[in-house]
Amino acid sequence: MLLVSIGAEDGNPQVYSRISETLRGLVRGVRGRAVSKGGRLRLGDRFRYAVFLDNRFPESIKQVASYFCSGFLPVGETIVVYKPYPGVRRRVESVCRSLGVETCTYSRLSEIPKFSSMVVFYPFNAQSNCRVVAQRDCRHVLLLHGESNKPASVKPISRIYDYVLVAGEIACERLVEAGVFRPVDVREGRLIKMGSSVIGRLEGFRAASEAERRSGESVILYSPTWEGGVSDENFSSIENSFGARLLISIVERMSVRGVVIGFHPNTGQRDNRYIDWARGSLQMLADRNIRVWCDVDQGSECWRTIVRPSIRDGVSASIDSVNVPVRLGVSDISAMEAIFTASGVENLVIEKNRSRACIPSTYRKLRKMATIDFGCDRSEIPELARRVCDDLENGGTEFGRFRDACVGYSDPSLAAMNEKQRLSWLTDYLERDMYWAKDPR
Repeated sequence: MLLVSIGAEDGNPQVYSRISETLRGLVRGVRGRAVSKGGRLRLGDRFRYAVFLDNRFPESIKQVASYFCSGFLPVGETIVVYKPYPGVRRRVESVCRSLGVETCTYSRLSEIPKFSSMVVFYPFNAQSNCRVVAQRDCRHVLLLHGESNKPASVKPISRIYDYVLVAGEIACERLVEAGVFRPVDVREGRLIKMGSSVIGRLEGFRAASEAERRSGESVILYSPTWEGGVSDENFSSIENSFGARLLISIVERMSVRGVVIGFHPNTGQRDNRYIDWARGSLQMLADRNIRVWCDVDQGSECWRTIVRPSIRDGVSASIDSVNVPVRLGVSDISAMEAIFTASGVENLVIEKNRSRACIPSTYRKLRKMATIDFGCDRSEIPELARRVCDDLENGGTEFGRFRDACVGYSDPSLAAMNEKQRLSWLTDYLERDMYWAKDPR
């Protein structure tokens, strides 16, 4: 304040400007050192891997955290480099601190550190990624979700990275059919199939056994997506509580303990009507005497705005057991479908804005009986629920084939490896630069 007032008293705008810039520089320097240095630090001297995160939503760090929790990314050898948007810093630091992962921030493109000799993973596409990819003395690898029909899975910007990790054949087919990559990119190994490593895990849940299905000890797990960053990419079945109406009809035909709902952590961030619809969904199920549990991180905004105000008789903040058996998974057009599938949980998808999704031909052939149109008339919901239940009773006719197409590996030996071994295989593959060394045309 003293420096500013001196500049103002001098009446010299140039002096005031220089002083203000000096103050901003000091603040940036202190802030960078407080987190993990920053500036043009050469991270390759200490770390082998980096995760580059440029995303405005605080809960985006949860997607990154899953790779550390699974063991795919080693804590001591990996640093998370992120842009501290409002609300993002606190959440990223909290999650990374709990995992023991080091972090580094940048506020300007000029402050992005050097990644010499490292492998840089990108969980989201962003314009700043282009600046990092210009560093050619390291390998740049796109992660995304591994497998999803959302348009974000086929953005043309995906071509700027050296390699793209995908879950299996369906993901490769989607990228080729969308014109983002060529068949030669798949054949020669620019798209690397890493199976369950890039799909994510169903934490706290598992596929129900046949005995648990018959006894009614299992649950239905409903995992709706959020309303998306833009309206054209809104695939959420929370709207008008459509998902809850479908669940009511399914529960009437299926013997289960109740319903667990795992709301997406960003629910209501763009359109707060989804907060009201989410609360209404919980109340609608409870009013029909269906037991409801929520599976939401209690440190998230979703917990504060949706779950906590909805706790009442019949609605619990969390389920009272671990490793919960799941009879049926219900999701929207999102990565949750692949997570259910990789975990062996039979599932159905509520397709909203189907025409805007990127659905490959093989997927459509194998999932005809496992999708429900969001645009159907409400009077059709009971019949659709009956069809789903009948298919489940018949053993989910195409589920096994879909799982094989959804989850696959570039090297058959990867299937039997643990996450640490898979990363070692991948690192060797990247160091040998198996695609670009062939100079594919």
